[in-house]
Amino acid sequence: MKSRFLAFIAIAFILSGCTKNLDLSYFSMDMPAGWDYQPGNGTDSFVGTITTSSGTISFEYSTKGYASSLISTEQQYLSDQKNWATSLCYFCEPGVNYVPTQDVDTEKKRLASKDTAVVKVEPTIEYTKSIYKPEGIWRKYYPGADYLAELRYKDSTIFVPIRIPQSIKKHNLHIDTTAQFIVKTVSPKVGETGTTGVYYKSRSTALNFNIKGEELSAEDQEKALKAFKTIKLREE
Repeated sequence: MKSRFLAFIAIAFILSGCTKNLDLSYFSMDMPAGWDYQPGNGTDSFVGTITTSSGTISFEYSTKGYASSLISTEQQYLSDQKNWATSLCYFCEPGVNYVPTQDVDTEKKRLASKDTAVVKVEPTIEYTKSIYKPEGIWRKYYPGADYLAELRYKDSTIFVPIRIPQSIKKHNLHIDTTAQFIVKTVSPKVGETGTTGVYYKSRSTALNFNIKGEELSAEDQEKALKAFKTIKLREE
């Protein structure tokens, strides 16, 4: 009886480490044998879900670049000024219409042909920008700021404090590159709260792909990251 029980435990242990190959139209991946795939209904993308012991993993494959890039890295967040800007037009004066230099004359003629109040037209302001972590006295002036954007135009300077969102801070984010793809891997830094996933972006076409799970158990996070490393995308 004891030998049967030990044999059962041994078989269960072996099966727990078994994997199966998920071979779909657009990608393949080795995943735990106990995980189940369900196809989804995508209009412009190939989508589906995978059920794990602690949650659900979803994926999206798009040849048109529609797949989400998941969580931004700090550098990605900082490089897009729309994320942290506090003004739509720094150094701009009220009552002035700013347009690209090559469009100034056209805009002046357009406004002159309308029965509107006179509006001054000027070229779009080009200012310099540098972003750095505040140190010394700047920490006193801008408490809580993770970075400081220093904007300069002629003799004027504007400082903009930037706070990195907690959604970025609480994740491990790693970027790899291959001959075909830029690959971002995402996982929670602590515990089970957050996103576990990977994002692929083609270096030559609009193709992108993501696969991710939310609030997965620590065990499923480890299994998912291991499975994601076996992903093989097929480019059309």
